[in-house]
Amino acid sequence: MQVVFFKELAEKFSVHHVTEGLSPEQVKMMKFSYASTLQEAVDEISSKMPKADVAIFPSGGNIIPEIR
Repeated sequence: MQVVFFKELAEKFSVHHVTEGLSPEQVKMMKFSYASTLQEAVDEISSKMPKADVAIFPSGGNIIPEIR
């Protein structure tokens, strides 16, 4: 069921996935944006949305965020 939850989040929010374990193509198949480093992800988000609220999850596959 986590897949359905994350799919809904990816459709509603801009989700950048920083990983060494997946290829950019695999990440894009999950409807996330790929970044090879945390700094690359932050820079990309900052350039698109300078006043964005950003949440960083150190191990996103092990948690389910609650958005209020």
